[in-house]
Amino acid sequence: MPKKEDLANMDQIYLAVLCGAVADRPSSASSTAEEAWKLKREALQLAAQPPQPQSEQKNINDKTCALQERMAEFLARVL
Repeated sequence: MPKKEDLANMDQIYLAVLCGAVADRPSSASSTAEEAWKLKREALQLAAQPPQPQSEQKNINDKTCALQERMAEFLARVL
């Protein structure tokens, strides 16, 4: 089982792929699968944003870091 600290250092898109794998697992409870899909969708939306002005970039970076932390916590719990 991966540790939260190890997961938190992984790329956001890789974490999104892992969330997708959890969501697709037949053994995942529906609430777990739903949470996994929400995290994956949020990560892909953040990654797909066009370049932003410097003033907005800090906000996006903060959102990305917070999302990575949430994905790491989730994955550490379910993997």
